[in-house]
Amino acid sequence: MEWFDREKVALAFGKMGFNRDYEARFALVLRNSNFPFQRVVLPSQKTLHIELLRLYTQDLGISLPNFIDLL
Repeated sequence: MEWFDREKVALAFGKMGFNRDYEARFALVLRNSNFPFQRVVLPSQKTLHIELLRLYTQDLGISLPNFIDLL
């Protein structure tokens, strides 16, 4: 599976402590409620490619398989 539902991805980030901070027409901004208060911006597409998730997980310092298990 190379594509993931955006809402499921947002819920997985929610399990990691990210809350919806701002939602606009083209993007959803998630903010970590714990220090260092990182942000993730998800595009408004219905599905997200695994490569985008790989970039997010690298930046956050977690492994992609662990994140996919949260989905």
